[in-house]
Amino acid sequence: MNGMGVMSHSPLEPARSGVGARLPSLVRRTRPLVLFLSLLLAPFALAQPDSTSPPSGSPARFEMNLGAGLVVPITFSSQDPAALAASIPLRVEIGLRVDERTFLGFLAEYVPASDLKCCCAADPGFCSASTGRIGLELQYHIGDIRKIHPWVGVAGGLELLHIYASGDFGFTSGDQTSTSNSQGWFGELQLGLDIPIGQTFRFGPWLQFSLGSLGGDFSTYSSIRGRVGGGVRFGVVL
Repeated sequence: MNGMGVMSHSPLEPARSGVGARLPSLVRRTRPLVLFLSLLLAPFALAQPDSTSPPSGSPARFEMNLGAGLVVPITFSSQDPAALAASIPLRVEIGLRVDERTFLGFLAEYVPASDLKCCCAADPGFCSASTGRIGLELQYHIGDIRKIHPWVGVAGGLELLHIYASGDFGFTSGDQTSTSNSQGWFGELQLGLDIPIGQTFRFGPWLQFSLGSLGGDFSTYSSIRGRVGGGVRFGVVL
């Protein structure tokens, strides 16, 4: 207090204005409201989808896989033209990923001509056989599909066999050429591993075990037979 009787404020303690004096009280009064709003909005914040996870309930997406491998017969008869030696199947799978784990589509496979040294009727001569498969396929992916994960599949449909023979058949003098075709059914069990490359591409190995029966022109020799093999495939999911 100076000589004039007026109190002066220290420069280190400025005078509080009317609004500044009311701030602590205002904060105390609005604190329950802020807490209530935070609790109310918390479930909505937690429910936001992860941008790295596949969308749930998304529409079906187009999928195509291309594969190649090696298969060998597991039943063999020297009198069965369908009992092929080891061969290299080329296959394509086209369909829909109806949800994030399930693929449903068509399977087409072609096995280029294999030399039938085991059971060629032309001696001397040359015989070869090629096969094709068309059918339906179902696959189911297990685990987190954003990471390396296994899948299982089943397929079934029509199998076609084409036989080509050229040489001395012993019926007439000189070489002759003969072709023949047959058809039957097949069923297949598949196991595989998918390695994602980004959100679109897939790569990985697969194994197959199948049973089939060919009749037609070779009904005398037709029988249920099997084959086992595997390979690699590359796919896209759009």
